[in-house]
Amino acid sequence: MSIAPALSWQTNKLPKFKRYLFIFILISVLTFIISYYSFFNAWGFVGLFLSFIIIGSSLITMNNNYSKNGFKKFFIYNNALIAHIGVGIMILGITCSSVFQSEFNLTLALNEKIQVNEYTYELENTKIFDKKNYQELVGVFKIYKNKKLISEIKPSKRYYHVSKMITTEAGIYRHWLQDFYIVLGNEANNKWNIKIYHNPLVNFIWIGTILMIISGLIGIRK
Repeated sequence: MSIAPALSWQTNKLPKFKRYLFIFILISVLTFIISYYSFFNAWGFVGLFLSFIIIGSSLITMNNNYSKNGFKKFFIYNNALIAHIGVGIMILGITCSSVFQSEFNLTLALNEKIQVNEYTYELENTKIFDKKNYQELVGVFKIYKNKKLISEIKPSKRYYHVSKMITTEAGIYRHWLQDFYIVLGNEANNKWNIKIYHNPLVNFIWIGTILMIISGLIGIRK
């Protein structure tokens, strides 16, 4: 995906080879630094490296094609490269949201606050609702960053009367660069067991997919 689209069809040579060599070396160094200063994971390193290589080399090739074809035919001639960039962004989202996911097991009493990294979580209240075929217990959580409220999350537990089954519904706070999930557990000694999941760059999976769809539409028009 990174090299093949840039090769000359007649000679199979890579034009402006030094540009690609430079970007490969730069991406290798950046990926190593990112991995070293977070927590090193072999799969994380591979995922980041592949995504950066695909995105970086595709952008260079698109820039080279722009000088040949001009802006009018730019997207038509580069629809395959747009798809490759989408794949690279999707790989980045999958890698970060899975390999670099954080999970925290906590216990909270009502109106208690607890800080996890730069975020503060507060269990403000619990409410019970009677629905048509189940009873729902909802926990009302607030998330603060630098003492500023950024979101309210409402995870729940549902008890179905007929099947006598209990299910959990995660509360989700979505952000462009990260998602927060809170799962409400059981109560013991007036404290609730909760799980918090922090998944970075989940939205990049969807962004990459949308770019691939757009590329397909451009290809059909072509």
